[in-house]
Amino acid sequence: VVGAAAIGSKTKIVGISVSGSAEAIKENVARIANETSRSLDLGLEFTSSDIIVFDEYVGEGYGRLTQGTVDAIQLVAREEGILLDPVYTGKAMSGLMGLAESGYFDRGDLVVFLHTGGTPGIFHYGDDLLEWMKR
Repeated sequence: VVGAAAIGSKTKIVGISVSGSAEAIKENVARIANETSRSLDLGLEFTSSDIIVFDEYVGEGYGRLTQGTVDAIQLVAREEGILLDPVYTGKAMSGLMGLAESGYFDRGDLVVFLHTGGTPGIFHYGDDLLEWMKR
């Protein structure tokens, strides 16, 4: 958010919550963005209304599988050969897919998904993932 604002980019940075409410995350991100701006002496100020976060994909909470998360993990693994973890990137991809299906993005928009890691989480959730995939 700070980087995009600092270079005057019109890029929308969209977050998908994996645990908390959108409002709580927006406030936290705005606080961190303001601290970052101050530390870099950028003179930028952010409020929670400057932050975009969706919390509709959290499901039952942090680290709890959802069908959307499992579907996203399977689709990306099958189509792209990329492994997503069930806690962060799987849930975030489920959100991205949901936003795309709902028409949030315009046709022709360039959408970039940042894979933040988390691959070791796959092993911890292995049995649960297999059970969900049988449904």
